[in-house]
Amino acid sequence: GQIKEGKGTVGKLVESEETHKNLNDALLAVKEGVGGLNKALGAANKIKLDLGVRTEYLSRASTAKGYLTVNVNKENSPQFYQLELSSQPLGRRVSTLTTDTITFPDGHRETYTIDQQQYKDEFAISALFGYNLGNLSGRAGIIESRGGAAIDYRALKDRLRFSAEMFDFSRPDLSAHAKVTARYYFSPSVYVTGGWDDFLNRSRKADSLFMGAGIRWSDDDIKSLLSAIPKP
Repeated sequence: GQIKEGKGTVGKLVESEETHKNLNDALLAVKEGVGGLNKALGAANKIKLDLGVRTEYLSRASTAKGYLTVNVNKENSPQFYQLELSSQPLGRRVSTLTTDTITFPDGHRETYTIDQQQYKDEFAISALFGYNLGNLSGRAGIIESRGGAAIDYRALKDRLRFSAEMFDFSRPDLSAHAKVTARYYFSPSVYVTGGWDDFLNRSRKADSLFMGAGIRWSDDDIKSLLSAIPKP
């Protein structure tokens, strides 16, 4: 009887219209939150990640470059994204502009700008947006910390791949950095690679033939590795 009359804590909770409204609003918010979470998880399950590492030995410079690559693919979509971190054993070009103003005895001033080019042994970043069209793929964005674009062609059921890249169009005293690569997969995970790097600057002896090898982990490989990790 006290509950029906709205007496006491329980009675006030049961008979209060505001409590009913707040409870309904809370349940609705929970429902929407769960729906949004399910949608986010469903979208995440449609994203495929490929990880890869490779090394390329440059014959002219007698040194090697290392690459760590992450490819992000969306299921049933021709679009993809590529992120890459590469070592720069020959140095990455860094431009420094220095402006100096000189005042002469007669009062007039002259301003000088000095463009200094330095090469530092650092890492470079690539971030590319790509699109698949049959056996052809196009990529554009940043290649080794410079603007550029690339095209890929796949053959023999994706076991053989040819690539051409061009980037760094504002190199002082040099043409753009162009690179052609061939890659052959012995298995979906192991491949060898080779090609001609910076071939547009052959006359300045900046080019180099290269060869190397790499390992790739597909999305299924990554999931299998994660599932094999012992859980506490």
